[in-house]
Amino acid sequence: MRKNSVIMAPQSHNSGGQKGSIRPPAKPVSASSDTSAISELLANPSLAARRLTMPSGKVIFDQDTEARNLYFLHRGQVRVQASDPVRGAIRLVDILGAGDWFGEVALEKKPFYTEQAIVVVASIVTEVAADKFLTALANHPKALNDVVRQLAKKVSAASHDASSMVFDDC
Repeated sequence: MRKNSVIMAPQSHNSGGQKGSIRPPAKPVSASSDTSAISELLANPSLAARRLTMPSGKVIFDQDTEARNLYFLHRGQVRVQASDPVRGAIRLVDILGAGDWFGEVALEKKPFYTEQAIVVVASIVTEVAADKFLTALANHPKALNDVVRQLAKKVSAASHDASSMVFDDC
């Protein structure tokens, strides 16, 4: 995926006219360019990070599986989605490209992933234990700065998406 490419996430639709249903807006998702210090940190042998080649369709992690690792996408495309067992629906959370990372619930020390990550286009991904990555960040201010900036972008995008939601019962 090129750094300047933009992907539009599809809109979900309320098929039954149920009250309280929400329809998130389409949102642009673009790869981050703040990754050189992070890539340098991931090359540190003490992290025991694994660089993996994954085919299209490969499930990287499932919703409700133990959250231990972070994943850094070097090449390809990954779809992050969440399922709603009550409605039987799947909600697109994000589409990621080169330079993006995911699995951040492992940083929160939550026991399980709350979403599923699936390879859309054959990808190269680095997998690293979240606790080792956090410890290593303490000694790498440039990488820490890059991670904080990327988290700020994610929070800002999530806030914008939440403020743009349309309620069908209004």
